[in-house]
Amino acid sequence: MKRSLNLIIASSILLSACDPFPSLTLGRNDSPGSRDPQQKDSNSWGAGTKVIPDIYVCGVEYKDHKAANLVLLRNAQKILELPVGGNSKVSAESDSHFLIGKELYTSCCLENSTIICLNGEELFCVDRAEYFTQILPFLDDVWTVSYGLQSNSMCLRKNGQLMLECPGGKAGKMYADHDRLCFRYSNTVGEELQLFHVENGAQSAVKQNGKRLLLDVRSIGGKCWTLGFEGDKYYLDNGTDCLSFPKRYGFSRIDSEIVAKGDEEPMGIIHMKSNYGPMPADQIFMNGEDFLIGAGSTNYYYLDNQPFMKATFDREAEKLHLCLLPDEEYAILENVRMSSERCACTCEGKMYLCLQAKDNPEKSFIWADGETVNIDMAFVPSGISLASSADGSDLPEP
Repeated sequence: MKRSLNLIIASSILLSACDPFPSLTLGRNDSPGSRDPQQKDSNSWGAGTKVIPDIYVCGVEYKDHKAANLVLLRNAQKILELPVGGNSKVSAESDSHFLIGKELYTSCCLENSTIICLNGEELFCVDRAEYFTQILPFLDDVWTVSYGLQSNSMCLRKNGQLMLECPGGKAGKMYADHDRLCFRYSNTVGEELQLFHVENGAQSAVKQNGKRLLLDVRSIGGKCWTLGFEGDKYYLDNGTDCLSFPKRYGFSRIDSEIVAKGDEEPMGIIHMKSNYGPMPADQIFMNGEDFLIGAGSTNYYYLDNQPFMKATFDREAEKLHLCLLPDEEYAILENVRMSSERCACTCEGKMYLCLQAKDNPEKSFIWADGETVNIDMAFVPSGISLASSADGSDLPEP
């Protein structure tokens, strides 16, 4: 069934005190008798005795139009404040903030070293300048992917210890497959591009199947799947099972990837561009069928949580389209900015974003499945996540 909410936030909405957004009841509510009768359903925020995860947002607080603090918000209320700049171990750069659940990891690159912190406390220091692109806590360790600013080497680290280094390597996204920490990276060997699959720090070169062009590799449910192309077909193959879907004519491939659908099934995604205009489109293969998704967007990304959701800006960056794949429009937001995929997440089929007003980037708000709440400070978001703090181990109030 196609879902179309036709929800439009009109261009007249401004983030100002004279025209505030509707209030949103955020967080847990453990009293059965305190349910707001205006809430939409039993899954709404604060409904009944069900433990509802809190919305965590991180970003930079501005004072006098200057970056002052990196802050962590829970349900739009500040719970952590870390000064940035000067002698601080915390950077104001948004791509150095990694909000994972309710924990805020940061990287700060100095002249000859890089410091990784958790909630402002130093975890480890690397004795050279590196640009960290991924941080992933897994079991009792913290894994990272970074690139040397002078060597341009890709580095995989566990708790700061170098596990793997590859000059010129380009890493895919880290992910957990049962008890294995996995990712793939590519590197040029001789004159050919070679893919490598890494599990818990151990790497292996991925072999091509015949003359297929190897595009991606991913471990799903303990099986190693590859995505390849030969002739006029794409192939998803794990050595035992092989699935195929046809090339779509009229488009050129930009990139491609395998995405896990649940714990066992692979999805093949081909990012393409029209041969007859600037419109990009995605060919998606799932459940034995392939289909096209396109919104005339200038950028796109997928969110990892089920169900799969997509957020795209149109070509003029006037409208943000939110799609619930493989259905059609979920929502359209206007006059907003979205800084990166880190500012969106999903939970139980609903989407949550932290956005900025297009005409005033320091004015931000949370968009939670159609409801909104202001962030009451000059604030530029850098991440959003949902997590439960019912275990009482939350951060102290500032």
